[in-house]
Formats: sequence, C-alpha cells, structure tokens
Amino acid sequence: MTAGPPSAPEGAWEREIRGWLLGRLGKNPTAGESSPAETSLGGRVLAWWVLEGKRHRFLGGSLVSKAAEAEREARRLDAVLSPEWRVEESPAAETDWVKTALLRPMDPVPRFVVRAASSGLTELEREALLGWRRWTVDLWRGYTAELGVPAGASPRLPWQGDEVGEPIPVRQLYRWAQAARRSRWPLLREVVAESFRAAVEPESIDRLPLPPGRDALFELLCAVRLLAAFAGSSRHVRWLGEGASGNNIRVPGVECAYQGWLGGQELSDDELGVECVRALRRHEVTLPRNFDALLRFDAPRAGFHGILVEAKSGAQSFTDTVYQLKAYRAALRGSVPGPLVVWGIVEGGGGGSPLDLAALEHDLVRRSPGEDLWLFTSEDEIGQAAEALGLLMESDEERRPSP
Repeated sequence: MTAGPPSAPEGAWEREIRGWLLGRLGKNPTAGESSPAETSLGGRVLAWWVLEGKRHRFLGGSLVSKAAEAEREARRLDAVLSPEWRVEESPAAETDWVKTALLRPMDPVPRFVVRAASSGLTELEREALLGWRRWTVDLWRGYTAELGVPAGASPRLPWQGDEVGEPIPVRQLYRWAQAARRSRWPLLREVVAESFRAAVEPESIDRLPLPPGRDALFELLCAVRLLAAFAGSSRHVRWLGEGASGNNIRVPGVECAYQGWLGGQELSDDELGVECVRALRRHEVTLPRNFDALLRFDAPRAGFHGILVEAKSGAQSFTDTVYQLKAYRAALRGSVPGPLVVWGIVEGGGGGSPLDLAALEHDLVRRSPGEDLWLFTSEDEIGQAAEALGLLMESDEERRPSP
C-alpha cells in the first residue's frame, strides 16, 4: 500500500519532516528512511510497522511486499514436523526420566523417552508460526479497515482465511517471540520473532510514513519548522493521529494541534460582524472547520497566547489564506480569547513581499494589548519571524523578574 517516491521539492520536505522524527499514517503513505530512534508501538502504528514499515533482510523487503516469499518458506517448514521427544529402546540420547517412568512398566522390552534429532520445526516452533499467521492477519484486517480500505478491495495475505479468532494476549505473543528467537530457522528468528518483538518491546525504527499529498506535506513542513524553532531537533519519534493526544504535538512550553476540528464552536460577532453571522446562520452556511495548525503556549509569550496557522502550497497567494483565517479566528474566539499571531504561510511567498523586519517591529510597537497580530510569510521565513516576534524567548511569566 506504499506509494511511489516523491518528486522535488516534496522529497526535501519529507526528509526534513522525517529528520524531525515525525510520522503520519494515511491511505497510501510514502515510507522513507529516518534516523533510527527507539519507540513503543501500538495500534495502527504497530500494524504499519509490522506489515509495511520494517524491512526484513531474510525476505528482502517488508512483510506485505514479500508475503508470497514468506508463505512459501513457512509452508516448506510446516511440512516437516520433528517431535522434540520420541520413544526408543535405549537411552542413547538425552532422556526424560519422568516421562520414561510413566511408560507401561510391565512391557517385556524397556522403552525410554529421549530427545529426538530435529530436522524440521519443533512443536513449539510450529505453534509460534501458526500464531504469527493468525496475528498478522488480524493486524492486516484492522489496519486496512482503519485506513478506509473496503473489505473486498484490500489484497489478502497469502495465509489469510475467513475465520476471525479471539484477540491474542500480549503474554502469548511474548512466549511465541521467545520460541521464535531461539529457532535455528531464519524465517522464525528474523521475521516471526522480530514481528512479535515490535508488539512486546520498544522498537528501534528507521522508517517513517508520511501522506503523499503535496498540500498535506507542506502543512506538516510548516508545523515542523515552527516547532523546531521553539524546541530544536526532536529526539524521539512522534506520531500524528495516534493515541489519546490525536494530532497534538507537545514540545516544552508549546502544544501544537495539527489539522484541528473546530466542531460546533460559536462564531464571533466581533470577528465577522453581527450582520454576517446572522446571515450565515439564517442560510445555514458552513464555514471551513479544519484549521492547519494551532500552537498554544503554556504561558503567554511576548503577549501572545498562541499562533493560528493557515498554510498554502503551489500557485497560491497570501490572499488565499485571509478568509479561512478570519473564519477560524471567529470560531476560536470563545475558547482562545487571548491575542494570537494569525499567520498565513504560502510556499515561496506566493509572489508577495518578503518579510520586512522593520515593518514588523513597527506593527508590534503600535499594537494595543489584547490585539491579534496578523502575519504573512513564506515557509523559509518562519524561524526569522518567530524570533523577531520574541516568541522564542521564555514565556512572559518566566521573564518576569523575581521579587
């Protein structure tokens, strides 16, 4: 389900986003290399990593891309079962004396339970292999369903049947992982064990998925550059759209809500005007409800409570950001009453004027307390503008001198 390689400049955007150790799943994500980092996996991210993200040297690729090769090897091993113990007339090998004592003692010929020479799978290895097949099928069903792939449209794993079993406890996965890890067979040791390991231990991952759409990549790039301006490089993997935090990213002193949903928040008469809001309600006009990014400071910085961002890529201009920003600000007025930096970011500046630091400083001086500040820049001016606004310093509370 992985899309093809991106073209420039999208490729450079992806490298920068992954360099900040940020990943996001979606339909047909592109998967690219990143700096190895250890993280605990769960949910949809675990399924992606086991099925599409992790590359197995033994298979020559990911599990899904090399599923036919994995099934061929599994069938070959599954065809030969070597029992761990067998009954012999002589204790010529390691003997299980307890099991031997339980054999019929009155037999005319003595018999002994000895360890067999193994040429195929042991019983425990076969159990781990069968459990791995069932577990990966469960992961694949849930993964494709959550990504919105119709049940009949998603490709089936070669070992996939129609039966749906009970969830497998983590304790059982750990037991199978231990058995497979000790196996002499590469499929179990390098593929089965490593798949289970991702579910029971923190995993060092070296690939991160990103959405293939150019617009989504540019929005992510702008969010990453803002967060990098506040916090520098990232030292651990962050997943958007996963876990209780959803699309929220936290760095020291700042929380970023990416592609947030405004829901049914009331529109502000102050922002749009009473007549406009009345008409919107009368005619049931729906305004845009998904903002690109909202950064909120734990404590005000330079008098601002946060940053509202609308990012546009391609042949667009700053004008294309204005009305969406006004609609978002109107809906946020009730929940974020404090002043914000309302920021339109357009790829390459959209043909507008470059950032004028003197003019920005003048606007800051003229700005009344409690007023928002509107700002329009290119993606390359993000760090410079944030520094000029004084947002990279400590919060107002932290800058306040001690009594």
